[in-house]
Amino acid sequence: MVELTTDRQPSPKKIGIFGGTFDPVHRGHLTLAQVASHQFSLDLVIWVPTGVPFHKNSHGLLTHSPPPSAYENRLSMVQLAIAPHPNFLVSSIEADCNHRSYAIHTFWRLRKSMESQYGPCQWYWLMGLDTFQTLPNWYLSRELIPECTWLVANRTQTMAPVNGLDICQSVVDRLIDQFNPNQPFLRDGDGRIGFYPIRWHLLQLSLPISSTVIRQRYQIGESIGDWVPFQVLDYIKAHGLYPLHG
Repeated sequence: MVELTTDRQPSPKKIGIFGGTFDPVHRGHLTLAQVASHQFSLDLVIWVPTGVPFHKNSHGLLTHSPPPSAYENRLSMVQLAIAPHPNFLVSSIEADCNHRSYAIHTFWRLRKSMESQYGPCQWYWLMGLDTFQTLPNWYLSRELIPECTWLVANRTQTMAPVNGLDICQSVVDRLIDQFNPNQPFLRDGDGRIGFYPIRWHLLQLSLPISSTVIRQRYQIGESIGDWVPFQVLDYIKAHGLYPLHG
């Protein structure tokens, strides 16, 4: 009897990257990661609290958000929030970034680390619609965008899914004009456009609240228990984050 053998290689790991200030992390973030993980069978979702996030605005000038809470606090809140989810992990890869923190640098470092363990991986990037709209202004976006599939969630419940699709398509059109202004393009169902691959999906969920609104509500004495995990709320209280106004 001839024994048959195969050289079939295991399927590559599917890894999602979820970056943000997470100031604080909230239930909308968790829902986004859970939906993306389920819908695309992600093996891991790596949460990356940002160090000092810098991007270029529409005029090509470097901009950054107002200084968030201390990195250690934001990292700890994410650790508490994702503890019940075995396929979620948090990376402190930007902990030492006291200088400009660009997404592509973080991606290169994560890819080197994870692929040294698992071999070549399939990469996904999770974000809200508002962040996706800034993608054309990201540093070295032309190099980064083809490396990942971009999973996008609507920001608010008031935004109809069709509007989200329209906004995403307008972003893609900007990228086409930016990177290949003189090329004719054909669109196909896989999201590949001309010679420049842009793979994106609008997730079937919305983020009904933002971290900014949560901070504002907490600072005027309103309850935020419906929006953040109880472990995170306990941490906020214990460490005196977001002190009350007045």
